Amino acid sequence: MTINFTIIIQAIHFFLAYLIITRFFIKPALDIIVLQEKQDRELLRQLDLYTKKYEEKNKNKLDLWKESLIKFSFYKSDIDKTKNKIQVNWEVPKVCEPSDFLINSLKKETLSFLKDKISHVQ
Repeated sequence: MTINFTIIIQAIHFFLAYLIITRFFIKPALDIIVLQEKQDRELLRQLDLYTKKYEEKNKNKLDLWKESLIKFSFYKSDIDKTKNKIQVNWEVPKVCEPSDFLINSLKKETLSFLKDKISHVQ
């Protein structure tokens, strides 16, 4: 039985090509894929963490809202009762008849005051 020399050379070339391809192409590609999978897992973990924090904060807000509604309904009746009891009677003593000059000056002061307040609102 004779072994052809070209078959041995072809086997050696195939083995060297396999080593070169795996060393320089497949291994870096696999490293990149593994790194991306790690990053994806980390991002999913962070997403789960943030979702839990968001749900917890939202639950706290809802609890506070429910508590405030209960307290408001509890105190609302008291507010309604006191609203009817409070009455302010202002009686301005009439000292003398106001003059036209006094009325005009009060009008001007009131007008300037109102203009000032309106300018702050706008």
